This record gives sequence, C-alpha cells and structure tokens, in this order.
Amino acid sequence: MLTDVLKEQTRKTHDAAESNFDFKAVTHSRELYITALKSMFGFYRPIEKTLLDYDLFFTPLGINLRERLKTPLIRKDLAYFGVSEAEMEQIPFCQNLPDVTDFYRAMGCLYVLEGSTLGGQMIAKELVKSGLSKDGEGKAYYDPYENRTMPMFLQLKEALNKLPDDKEGVVLEAAQETFKSFGSWLGSSMKNH
Repeated sequence: MLTDVLKEQTRKTHDAAESNFDFKAVTHSRELYITALKSMFGFYRPIEKTLLDYDLFFTPLGINLRERLKTPLIRKDLAYFGVSEAEMEQIPFCQNLPDVTDFYRAMGCLYVLEGSTLGGQMIAKELVKSGLSKDGEGKAYYDPYENRTMPMFLQLKEALNKLPDDKEGVVLEAAQETFKSFGSWLGSSMKNH
C-alpha cells in the first residue's frame, strides 16, 4: 500500500524535520509559541494556496481540502495571543516550498501536512497543561479536528491508497520534499528569534 511506503520511506526526513524544532520548549514559553505559530503561518499560507489549485481533484477521493486548511486556524491562534491582522500580513513566507506542480505531488504534500495533526494532539495537550491554552483557545492549529483527528487521517490514507501504482514515486518525492522544506523553514525561522 502506498501509505506503508510513504511511512517507511519518509521516516528519515520526518525525523530530521522534527529535530529542527523543540516542541517541548515551545509549549512552555509564550514568546516561543508565538514565534512557532508565525513560522507555521509562513509555511502553511503559501503551501495551502498552492494546494487549493488542485481542490477539484481531491473531491472525487472524498477529501474536502477546504476543511483541512490550517491557515485560518493559525490566524485564530495568533489573534488569541494578541497578534494583529496587520502583523500577520508582515510575517515572511517560506520561499523554498516543495514542488507541487500536479495533483499527485499535492497528495504527497498533503500526506505530510495532515500527518502532523497526529503529533499535534500531544502538543495541544501540553499547551493546556502548561497554561498557554485556556478554555480550548490558542491551540486550534495543533488540534484542528479535536476528536475527529484519526478518522480524518484514515480518510486521507484511504484516498492515497486509491492512487495509481505508477504515481507512487511522484507522491513519495513530494512527501520527502515537503518534510525537507518544512523542517528547514522551521529550523531557520525559529533560530532567528
């Protein structure tokens, strides 16, 4: 199955991306958390805009891309922490995005972005424990689907496994590129603060 290949073949780039970001520190410091949200915004806003170019291709596979967008959730979290719309518009965007030039590459990219929601649940719990998130606010990006996280990810896995076998390499390459781009962006944008 394609999702098994993706999980196995992206393990190293996944681990490398995670090593560029200290989630434990971020969940215990208001300043670092806001910086992290700004970093996420700088990556998600341009990549989701690109993914939306393929919106109509996701629908036949049962994927409602618009319900999976994280940019509005990051905006909500930033606003909760007092970041104005004007400040959000000044956040720099990642310039080294993965190559998403067709639908199959978009699926590889989406695999990475949606996979982050699984780990996001643990981060959301840590944000509540540390007191950064109160009354469920300030953690929308990390807990976008609440109790629907696993069903949403399983729906994506099902769609990925329906793709033609001859597209496996393209999907895998895009997933690898997404992990590399995401990890590099987060690492560099967090080091600048």
